[in-house]
Amino acid sequence: MPKFNFADIRIQGLKRSSKDKYMSKKQQKTSPITTPPVDAVVVASKKKAITTNKVVSIETHENVSMDVQSVSSVSDSRETSVRDEAKVPVESETNNLDLNLSSAEMVTEKAEDIIDNWSHVPHETDTKIAFVGIKCDYEGLVLKGKFGLRSLKGECLINGRVVKSTDEEFVTVLSPNTHRGFPILPIQKCEQKEIEQESPYFKYVEMLEQYDTVVLIKGISPQDEFIKYPGYLEIYNGNAKKDVPICDGVWKSCSNWHYRRDYGHEDALKEIVDKIQKDDVILTCGGKDVGKSSFNRLAINNVLSDGKFPFVYYLECDVGQTEFTPSGFISLVRIQKSQSLLSPPFEHLRTPIFQSFFGAFSPGDEPQKYYRTMEYVWNFFKTKIPADEMAPVFVNTMGWIRGLGLNLLADTLRLVKPTNVVQFDANNIRNRNLELKLTDENLYWMTGWHTLREDKFVKYNHLLVTVQINTHTKSRITYTGADMRNLALFSYFSKEHLKKAEDSITTDESIAPRGEFLKSLLSNTPTYVIKLDDVHVFNAGQEAIRKKYLFAVLNATIVGLSSTSPSNKKNDVKSSKDGDFIERPPICRSYGLGIVRGVDEESRLLYVISPLSREEITKVDCLIFGNYTLPDSLLLDQATKCRGGGDVPYVSQHFSQHVIGAESLRAQRQFQSLK
Repeated sequence: MPKFNFADIRIQGLKRSSKDKYMSKKQQKTSPITTPPVDAVVVASKKKAITTNKVVSIETHENVSMDVQSVSSVSDSRETSVRDEAKVPVESETNNLDLNLSSAEMVTEKAEDIIDNWSHVPHETDTKIAFVGIKCDYEGLVLKGKFGLRSLKGECLINGRVVKSTDEEFVTVLSPNTHRGFPILPIQKCEQKEIEQESPYFKYVEMLEQYDTVVLIKGISPQDEFIKYPGYLEIYNGNAKKDVPICDGVWKSCSNWHYRRDYGHEDALKEIVDKIQKDDVILTCGGKDVGKSSFNRLAINNVLSDGKFPFVYYLECDVGQTEFTPSGFISLVRIQKSQSLLSPPFEHLRTPIFQSFFGAFSPGDEPQKYYRTMEYVWNFFKTKIPADEMAPVFVNTMGWIRGLGLNLLADTLRLVKPTNVVQFDANNIRNRNLELKLTDENLYWMTGWHTLREDKFVKYNHLLVTVQINTHTKSRITYTGADMRNLALFSYFSKEHLKKAEDSITTDESIAPRGEFLKSLLSNTPTYVIKLDDVHVFNAGQEAIRKKYLFAVLNATIVGLSSTSPSNKKNDVKSSKDGDFIERPPICRSYGLGIVRGVDEESRLLYVISPLSREEITKVDCLIFGNYTLPDSLLLDQATKCRGGGDVPYVSQHFSQHVIGAESLRAQRQFQSLK
């Protein structure tokens, strides 16, 4: 197999500013969050708790929240005051302290003086484990990082998921800096389960006995073992000066950027959860960034925690910002009760029970194909799911609500025939709102792209949710939709490692650090050799491409691995050589994505990297390429690996402007005016 170096073809000229952007991200150095040494003096919230090599500390904290991007002078003054307090009073306490006291006696003696809103106790020997106590009147504890959560005393609520002390399994929480944090909220009136004295965690619960809820936090892996995505090295970096370390890879965020309980959807959420039935279809609609996906995750967690259904279904109709797959797919996913949605989309990818590769991030160029693909996936649900496996369906729609986007939304409503429609309106940004209330009466008079207004009347319950959008740019997270697509793609090709990392919570098995994404991709993800004569190749992109350029186009390209044959047998595939251009793809079932890492024109072989299993890859009889390209940050990341300062593969700043197509590509695609 030829050695892969991304060097066969070069994309003409990425701008230097794009390269500088990603290189600057890579060169950022953020001090990692580390657990204080056992002989350190810990000062928290103006009340002192002293640690020695013989004493386990309780670190307590007041209800103080601060924006992560606040003015530095505020944090500097706070740090100065803490340092000043730590000098004399702590030394005097140390001199008067009887170090012969046992840990339990020490904690009992100090507990009355240091009770606050929350506190945590590190495990004596395992740096990945800590115990956190929370009072019921606390507004919510926001932890960041990758960790498993289990309640040892009382109950708590995290993004709609109820965690009980009777639950034996951990709940996985993945909270990077790309999204808001999930507050851990104690539940005041709940069933209590007394922890047994024989439990290895009994003494820690006793240390935190004055707190209403005690949870066990177990870090999935230290920060230096997280797989590092090129261009996004900082997504799991804490603020060493402001954040409070809990255990390896987990910290209490100093930012107030977290999901609020009073977002505005409380009434709609309660009505759906209380009245949901087996055959219900819940569709959310509204402009972009108004909270549709967040509401879906919250509602699904509430429904599954209620225990009425063991699973629910999720129909993804937003090809640009997908929830459980890389972008470009319309999919149907089954979400089990054990699979709580406590992470951003790129951290909880799932294998759909059925999906089709659309090949673009917007249906604007092919609205008819978009509707047919959506209809194809929905018909699978209506005809192939047995009656005893039916459950509520949540339908996610696009944030495109003007013009053609509104027509396609009307088509979607008539196709899935929802029982509940949750419409989101922003009361402070009117251009993100639908121009009318999308009630069933108004839908009757709307014309879709595919459907007409005289179609059969669709009756449903309409719920209007009015929300307040954050317009303060200094406090808003700066990651864009393109960043989310890149992260989902990186996560997709790393999903085996990520699954092993999550499983390590219960197995206690250590996982090998994966380090750089590119090295991990080439060394750990399977590479399949595919004969070009055994598969169809289709072009789902906007530009027509001649067949003679097929190998040049496929090299270093992301392709959808699909099957056009109902029987999924390759011998049913017949190659067609008619026409000069690569054919448009049919609407067919897809199994996932692959990266063509190399081509052999003489032998007509393709070398494709894919996380698919061997069983799945044998069902593939066609490759579909479209507007999906490798992330710029992945290409630019190779600059650090080119010895001798040579050219970066696929990236060049030295080219002739007189060659057709020789123009700079932007690091992130933006809409441009038509010429």
